[in-house]
Amino acid sequence: MNVNENLVKEIGTILKLEFTDAQMDTLVNEINESISMFEELAQLDTEGVEGTFYGTVEGRARFRKDEAVRNQEEIAALLDNAPATVDNLIQVPAILDDGEGGA
Repeated sequence: MNVNENLVKEIGTILKLEFTDAQMDTLVNEINESISMFEELAQLDTEGVEGTFYGTVEGRARFRKDEAVRNQEEIAALLDNAPATVDNLIQVPAILDDGEGGA
């Protein structure tokens, strides 16, 4: 697979990113180098190689219980630092908005 400038521009448009010519050259080269490395890795014979697992003890993950903790002072401090809030939520700009009322 070969990534070219047009593909990077198209992806940049979707992600609402703009690149200078120098950045574009660097991105195209780095993406193509990464893809080449993945293609080489895909050719390796891993038959019989045991997988490695991280974060497990005796084959079981040790996670804490996911419990909501509501500290009103921390919430108030967080909202005070937010640039904009709506109904006690932090308001952020839409990332999928095309600027014309659609997504």
